[in-house]
Amino acid sequence: MIEIGGQSGNVKSIGFRSSTISTADGADLIMPNGDLLNSHVINWTLGGYRKRLYLRLDIQYGTDLKRMKELLLQIVEENDQILGSPIPVVQFAEVTAQAVSVDLYFWVRTLKDTGQVKSDVVYGIHEVFQRENIPFSIPMQKVCVDSETKPDIPGSTSSE
Repeated sequence: MIEIGGQSGNVKSIGFRSSTISTADGADLIMPNGDLLNSHVINWTLGGYRKRLYLRLDIQYGTDLKRMKELLLQIVEENDQILGSPIPVVQFAEVTAQAVSVDLYFWVRTLKDTGQVKSDVVYGIHEVFQRENIPFSIPMQKVCVDSETKPDIPGSTSSE
């Protein structure tokens, strides 16, 4: 399983002049070997089939961050597709005007299940946060309309 130029897939064959890569969408990507050698290639399976996944969560101010961290670690520990080693990590990434951003890192057992495992974790977080009344931050903007002044629009005529 390789990734090249934003495309990923399994190497199907390596020929004298070109290689064929079978994509996850079912297409075959035929790439000249010269292009393959001149590109940055990520080989996902050379070192095994594990992969680290990452989720960023924006949490509302006032949330008990220690409790939230415990809950996130509990969610990933209960999923048998997530490895215990390397251990899952919760890091507080940044504080913005809207939220506290939290990053959750964890390793999955098999590369092919990453999409489903990530989906399961997101669903688990949603359920637990709802039950524990932990609110996600929702960016809000305040729009003020001043009805006293009229904008001066070029090319318009005034009926006054």
